[in-house]
Amino acid sequence: MFVFCPGIFNTCYYEGAFLFFWCYVAKVPSGQGLAATAKAFLVVMASVWAGSQVTKAPRAALALALAPLVDHLMTALQRVLGLKTRRAVSCLVCSHG
Repeated sequence: MFVFCPGIFNTCYYEGAFLFFWCYVAKVPSGQGLAATAKAFLVVMASVWAGSQVTKAPRAALALALAPLVDHLMTALQRVLGLKTRRAVSCLVCSHG
């Protein structure tokens, strides 16, 4: 289930990086107008995207290295929950993530 593993890491990266840049780097204050917030959002998203390009190879390597562990965990979750397919496990994890 290698395809599932990079998806998890990409989701974690984008959520974490956006929150980090929004709260600590850009320090976007609350209560500013829509135009200023939109401008800050674009700056933050550009920074997150640039960071994703720099970290793409390490994230792919980590996903590849951890794919067997994710595969094992999905099989265990399938067995514990009594699900018929691993696709059901993927849908369950994605819908509750």
